[in-house]
Amino acid sequence: MTMYDQAAGSEVRVIKSYVRNAREMHKPGQQSKVIIECDPCPENAMVWNTKEEAEHACRTFGSLDLSVEGYEPKNFRVEETSVSQFVVVCDCIPG
Repeated sequence: MTMYDQAAGSEVRVIKSYVRNAREMHKPGQQSKVIIECDPCPENAMVWNTKEEAEHACRTFGSLDLSVEGYEPKNFRVEETSVSQFVVVCDCIPG
């Protein structure tokens, strides 16, 4: 998928990715940082048991300044899997 980046004045490639892992990293004397890993395969996604938990994760991720392996994740949202569990998906834009 591509989208138009008004700031750059061109189209950029967007990769739909699933949050595979999320953890908080603490460094003494510094603000803690949340590290997330994304994967384009839904089978590798981290699973939340309720939609509310996944929605809370989306809000948390959306409020942070994140960079994932050279990409900027945007538009965090919830998808329900076929087994009534929930995953978080986002759009990864080259950053």
